[in-house]
Amino acid sequence: HEESEVLDVLTERAPALGMEPTCLALYEGRSEDVPAAARVLLPKGDRGEPGAVLETRTLTFDRFLAEAEPRSLAVLPLIHRGLSTGIVAFATRTLAPCAAVARQLAVALESVRLQAAMRALTLRDDLTGLYNRRFFESELQREVERSRRFRHDIALVMMDLDRFKDYNDTFGHRAGDEALRSVATCLVASAHRRADALIRYGGEEFAVLLPETNVAGARRVAERFRRAVAACGDFQRPLTVSAGVAALRGEACDGERLVLEADQALYQAKREGRNRVCLASPSSPNDG
Repeated sequence: HEESEVLDVLTERAPALGMEPTCLALYEGRSEDVPAAARVLLPKGDRGEPGAVLETRTLTFDRFLAEAEPRSLAVLPLIHRGLSTGIVAFATRTLAPCAAVARQLAVALESVRLQAAMRALTLRDDLTGLYNRRFFESELQREVERSRRFRHDIALVMMDLDRFKDYNDTFGHRAGDEALRSVATCLVASAHRRADALIRYGGEEFAVLLPETNVAGARRVAERFRRAVAACGDFQRPLTVSAGVAALRGEACDGERLVLEADQALYQAKREGRNRVCLASPSSPNDG
């Protein structure tokens, strides 16, 4: 993680300049241009847990000093392009290098933040704002590994808009794009857990990756989404979705298999008349 790399460089090189970094906190959220909270990156290890979010007004520095001979404590703002983004504190016998280090640190952390923001953009679908296929592939691999390690369930819902080509042909592609955005809005409004990943899989197909969810729970999620789309009044004419549900767990969990089984269940829903949810057929771990 890039923030960790910046911290490693800081804690490794600062002592050579006669400085010990004792606190580093980045502001989060503002109220009337006043930082409301700060995310503490230092101290860490035995002297505290990194990542804690504190009210800015409660942030004090005396507790970050180890018991030792009296030293100066330099507390400096991290300023980038005229905006204070946080604070850094050094226990030091000399104040001379502190300001220069704080300036460099502010630039490095802002660069990390911008890179993270750019990466986030590459994982979102431009049209709908949902996660894209690239995100899905990496998140699926991560959740499959978790399922194998901890024997958690993992479920996948694959959904496809019914007769969407006819909708596009009748009302035009601009109306089709608006319909896809409306479907995405329905999915977001109907999602109950932040951990559930909502994905535009491609074209008019959507996916929902559900960690720690069995097939019964995934079916309830799929039915909720199906009803939400059917009840949506933002289309030129009513639209519906067909959905397929699959779930695996433990050693049986395989990403490709999960997608294949959910896809097969989706096409079964299409064959049975659309606007319905079908479950993947039960299969043994050794089935192909």
